[in-house]
Amino acid sequence: MKKPGIFLPTIVALLLVSGCNDSGQVKDNTPPQALSEPALQTPATDKRTTSEIIANAKTLHLQARQLGHAWSTTQDHITEAEKLLAAKDMVSAQVSALRAELSASASIAQSHSEQNAWQDRFPK
Repeated sequence: MKKPGIFLPTIVALLLVSGCNDSGQVKDNTPPQALSEPALQTPATDKRTTSEIIANAKTLHLQARQLGHAWSTTQDHITEAEKLLAAKDMVSAQVSALRAELSASASIAQSHSEQNAWQDRFPK
């Protein structure tokens, strides 16, 4: 029976150590500036009409698409909200509209956080 060699564990250890290599640069350890979080609205607290929420979700979704970070679920929520609104299911329509608005806002926030975060993924 052949004994396991030391070659493979040595290569793995070298790769792990080289991945943790510090370039000697001092990093700024201050936390990134917090993104302003949208206020969470519920059907009970949101005083806008469902149509206004849908329009805002569409505007935010368009902004996210222009930034290249639109989420497909946002359009699904917008479509669902419009169908429910047409069916006069006002509460469900408002919930779907708020979900669309929230996911569009989150996709924009993701775009902003990714603008500089990609640089940290490359060795220096």
